[in-house]
Amino acid sequence: MKITEPTISYVFISYNAVSKMIAAINQLKEHEKETWHCIILDNGSDDDTGFQARKMVDADPRIRYVYQQKQSIEIARSNAMELCLSENVRFVEIE
Repeated sequence: MKITEPTISYVFISYNAVSKMIAAINQLKEHEKETWHCIILDNGSDDDTGFQARKMVDADPRIRYVYQQKQSIEIARSNAMELCLSENVRFVEIE
């Protein structure tokens, strides 16, 4: 799958919510009409988030995974904004 210029960037900020993250991203994948990019920002999870996120990254080049030590939601959002490929950004907090 070739990545094209995304019309929207989805940012999933996750903290120990791997099952919710998987469900949300699987739902996003159903929106094939949009050209999107997805950032999973792991905000210091100590569950299976990293492992599952890396599996999704390997399967879909539109998805990017980034880990950071636990930060406030404001800092997490700011860090994620720097990674977005589109000016149209939607945040999804999964905690």
